Formats: sequence, C-alpha cells, structure tokens
Amino acid sequence: MKSLVVLLGVIMTLTQLYGDVELLFEVDMNGPEGIFYSQTEGVYYITDAKDSKVYKLNEENSLTTVIETLLPNTIMNPVVIGEKMYISSNKSGESSRVICFDLESNIYDVMIIEGSVSLGGITYVENLNSIFVVSQIGGLYKITLPDNNIVQVSQSVKGNGLCYDESSNKLIAASWGQKIKSISLDDYSEEVFNSSSPANYTAITKTGNKYFLSNWSGAVYMYDDLFTNRQTVLNSGLSNPVGLSVEGNKLIVCNYSYNGTGMVKGYDISTFVKVSEGNKPEKTGCINCYPNPFNPETTINFQVPEAGVYRIDIYDVYGRKIKSLVNGIYTSENINLKWDGKDDLGVLLSSGVYCISAYSENFEESKKVILMK
Repeated sequence: MKSLVVLLGVIMTLTQLYGDVELLFEVDMNGPEGIFYSQTEGVYYITDAKDSKVYKLNEENSLTTVIETLLPNTIMNPVVIGEKMYISSNKSGESSRVICFDLESNIYDVMIIEGSVSLGGITYVENLNSIFVVSQIGGLYKITLPDNNIVQVSQSVKGNGLCYDESSNKLIAASWGQKIKSISLDDYSEEVFNSSSPANYTAITKTGNKYFLSNWSGAVYMYDDLFTNRQTVLNSGLSNPVGLSVEGNKLIVCNYSYNGTGMVKGYDISTFVKVSEGNKPEKTGCINCYPNPFNPETTINFQVPEAGVYRIDIYDVYGRKIKSLVNGIYTSENINLKWDGKDDLGVLLSSGVYCISAYSENFEESKKVILMK
C-alpha cells in the first residue's frame, strides 16, 4: 500500500530564538509520542499515541503516513532495524505488547509480554542483535532477533526512556521521578547515578559524549556522560515533551500536549553547545589509526579540538562516502572508534586505501588508512 502524504496543520520554517537555541520548524500532530531517526533513509519515524498511527518526517519537514492504525493500543516508542519497525505499546487492562511491523509488506506481528507492565523506552543493541524494552513500572526485557525470544533480565529497572551506550556496553534508563540508572549488558548489574537530578523524565538519547533528556513538565536537559552536570537546553515553548532525537546540530522534540493538540518541533542547538562549554584554549585535532595497514579491524583515535558537532566519515579513493562513524556533539576529549572494514550496509570492502575524515563547522582533518586482506 502506498504511503499517503498527510498535511497535519501548518509546517513553518522559523527563526525564533530560545536563548542559544533556534527554533527551525513546527509540525502539528495529534499526540506525537516517540521518535526514531533512520540513518540509512535520512528520515524520522514518529509514533502518535492519540490516533495510534506512525508517520515519517523527511528532510523537508513534511509528514507521510506509514501505518494507518495499529490495533486499539497506546503506541509508545519505535526503533527501526532494516525493513522492520518495533514499537512498544500498551492496552488498558491487558498485557503490554511489542509490535513488529514489516515496512515492505505492511504486515505486523504482536509479541505479548504477560501482565500489565506499561512498556516505555525501547532500544536496539547491534552486537547482541537484540531489542531491549523497559517497563514504566518496573521490568527490563530482552528480545533476541530474529526469533523474537523474550526474556526478562531485570525486575527493578524502570524507564520511560532507554538508550544504549556502546562505549561502556550499558543501557541507560530514565524514569519518572527517578535518578538516572545504568544496566551493564555483561552481567545486568545496575548502578544509580547519584549525581543526577530526579525529574519527570520521558525520554533519553545520546549523541557524542552528551545525553539529552526530556521532562514532561516542559524542559529538555543536556548531561555529560557521567551525569554530573545538567544544563537546561529548553524550558519554554514546550507542551508535555516526550520523545526526542539529536542528529548533528538538530534537536527534534515530540510535544504530546495532554490537554491539547500535539506538535513536533525542530531546533538548531549548535550555538547552545558552544556557549555551554565556554571559552577554551584553541587546540589542534589529530587523527591516528592503529594498526595501519589493518586486517580485519583498526582503532581510530581522534582528539577533539573544541566543543561542537562533529562527523567522522570514511571515503574511498574516488571520494565516495562509504561509512558514517560519528555524527554527534563532543566536547574536548579523545574519541576512540573501531572500524571493521565494512560500509554502511555491512558489506566487507575490498583491499585498498581509504580516507578517514573528521570535520565540524570550523575544522577538518583527514587520514589515510590501508585495508589489507
């Protein structure tokens, strides 16, 4: 079935400033809840909890209906893996469900998690090929793909929002009225970040070495990676913010608006990131790769010269971008990445010379690396 373009309200390009944050656009929706950015497609998938539909937001900020209706459920947060979308959902008085929707065939399956567990945050961990979904009232569940085998791995973890920190191999859960908590995927041990401030958190996402969290009461925060320093990104112009996404210097917030019509808003946060870090001594970035030549894997070390939004991409000798490694917010620190010689589609590349390029608004540096088989 072909997707239908839906004009929901007025889409506007704006230049209104909220402190150091610039409002770029607004899109009316009924009750936007969760959001997921697909890097392969360059689009956002947004769930609407009030009308039980899923939409796609493209680079021109126009909406397309992807799923017309998903049972009489309250759909929450989406994650897209290949051609399949997984959505946490709830139905009053019944067991919660994870809905698996095939984006090609428009056929969906329902995975039932027994008991009224009120599912919230959901995230995908590639190295385990598993989805993790957390209950808002307590319970963390692992769904192993492609068999969709469901195992409860914790009874105590709560989470309206959930994200994966690859650098520590931990899940990070943000919940209503709670401090931030991490869950190790090595042994499922839990740790509370006592330095974090409790709030009515509804979502969490990580970009670079910064975490962004939404607060139902009307704010968006930015934390460092140890949750010792919380800064307010937005505290006006929001109405019950829930799902949020940060890609590059663009922050997108789903405003559920409990007592009214919801809205998705997009912001430019590049100025906020620079101002929040203050004036620091000028530094020179540096890329190192070891081993080089390599087979099958190399470690890429990049010294971030100053706070900002950085990309690290890999190009072939013809100048074609073949792999995106980083697109996020970083402060002055070292970034360590591993590259396994594969492109964005997971295809192992042939032997040859490749170029690793790191760049931001005011910086660019490249390094040649040799893949040998």
